[in-house]
Amino acid sequence: MSFVINLPKNVATLVSEGVHKSVITKTIERTSRYGEPLVSCAFETEEGIVWHNVVFALPDEQNTEKKEFMDNRNSQFLSYLGLKFTGKIKIDPGKEWIGKGIGIKVDHEEYEGITRARVRYFLDPKVVDKKDVSNEEVEKIEETVNI
Repeated sequence: MSFVINLPKNVATLVSEGVHKSVITKTIERTSRYGEPLVSCAFETEEGIVWHNVVFALPDEQNTEKKEFMDNRNSQFLSYLGLKFTGKIKIDPGKEWIGKGIGIKVDHEEYEGITRARVRYFLDPKVVDKKDVSNEEVEKIEETVNI
């Protein structure tokens, strides 16, 4: 028996550690185990896809340090996508995020014996559009990012 199938590209590729240009190609709206709204995003790079959960703090979050960290990180993320990132905003990832470019810093981690890529933090796409981002530039960015 023979047949033809069309498999998706970049599924099993481990994206290398470092800075990458990416485009959001898919979003899935979900809820975290703590009840927080989250959006699972597929960030497609030249090497493959990295999935990352963008988690939003609940409005009544009691841990002010956690809420501030999450709000700052998400404001930065939305600003890099060119979207409104302050005040009361409506989030519509399916319409607004898909096709948007953003820089990502990828690290590797071990999870249940498997090495996987994870998004460490986001970068302004204008910075990543440069031909090469030097280690010094990345270190300078890391100093200013809450990671």
